[in-house]
Amino acid sequence: MPAINTPIEARQYVSALYATAMHEQQANWTADVATIIPSHAARDIMPYAGNPPQLTELVDSTEIKGLVTDDQLSATATPFHVDNREFAVGIKVRRRDFEDDLLYMIKSRVSQMAIVSSRYNEKLIATTINNGTLGASTYPQAKGYDGYTLFHVAHPALGAEGGTQSNLLTGTGSTITYVQVDLNTALAALMSIVADNGEPYNEGFKKVFILAPPTMRLPIDTAIRGTLIATTSNLLAVDFDVKPIYSSRLTADHSYYVGVMDVPDRGITFIDRVPPTFEALEIGSDEQWNTSVYKYRTRMRAEAAAGKWQSIVKVYNA
Repeated sequence: MPAINTPIEARQYVSALYATAMHEQQANWTADVATIIPSHAARDIMPYAGNPPQLTELVDSTEIKGLVTDDQLSATATPFHVDNREFAVGIKVRRRDFEDDLLYMIKSRVSQMAIVSSRYNEKLIATTINNGTLGASTYPQAKGYDGYTLFHVAHPALGAEGGTQSNLLTGTGSTITYVQVDLNTALAALMSIVADNGEPYNEGFKKVFILAPPTMRLPIDTAIRGTLIATTSNLLAVDFDVKPIYSSRLTADHSYYVGVMDVPDRGITFIDRVPPTFEALEIGSDEQWNTSVYKYRTRMRAEAAAGKWQSIVKVYNA
């Protein structure tokens, strides 16, 4: 390729490298496990927090309900909002590195910058899930609209039903047979959980994801795809569309998460404020003029937080 001798040529080269590396990345699993909400503000109030509508017999007039506001939530709940955070990473390249054709080194650094930014959604989601049993003072993003942590054994039912519900299940083990048992328990729990209006939240669902660490790949893959498990027909392989997702970002070696995909609001919310964007600082800058150093970075604004706990359960194995 022609020599790169000017700041404009350098920007064009690095920008093309970044765009190519982003395009070559496999789609991250954000859209599989989270409800993605486009954002236009520094803070997002979750409009779906609270009691969903319930049909009632029409006698005289239709009961009309507005969006739930903070002061209408249960006394156990607190205002449910998510503050977007800003993230960035950059590299600097000497002008003479371009002139001397040290392009492999530059390509490697730029490509890695693109890879990191393209997968950062997963990092935010995994961090929220990993901290899903911690108190709000430790990790505020793991606190749900009901004031409880994302995974809890006693989520309050805010509607007329009363009582509590759990989406934190104790697993029986990490072998294939135990995983099959625990997956069926998790699915039964998801079927049984009711929304704040007393109606089944996940009624009729067919699509689920299983988010797990790599150590659980073999038992989970076998449990969901094997025709027979311990001489018993595997209904998981027939009745549900199951998508396994394995991430080394999950910190619990033998615990995993089962979530419903075909619901309006999933167990994780991802706020997409500004997607990863390429930026350059070289043309016309004092630093470029004085030091012959060009700077490039990728920047994004986003956040992951607890969503509807009713559509995700954690299977905990110590």
